[in-house]
Amino acid sequence: MNKKLPVFSKRCFWEQDSSKLDLDKSKRYIITKVLSFGSQDDHIELFNYYGWDIIKEEVIQIKYLNKKIMNFLSVLFEINIKSFKAYNNRGLF
Repeated sequence: MNKKLPVFSKRCFWEQDSSKLDLDKSKRYIITKVLSFGSQDDHIELFNYYGWDIIKEEVIQIKYLNKKIMNFLSVLFEINIKSFKAYNNRGLF
């Protein structure tokens, strides 16, 4: 059974054509962009496509993440904020 392809708003990928992204190879990039710049509808599309577990694995590995988003994800996934690569690298924007 094929998953329904997500449709994200242009505000997530203003600099490129999101339809040309490989959803598997670029999942960390896609997750980063959608969580950082997407709307609630974009977030729903993201979670429906990738699922809770994949997103949880990927957000820990993101190098640059907004403090507010990182705090939100820390609470949402019950992850210690110091476990995020962005926190440890001080790669906050």
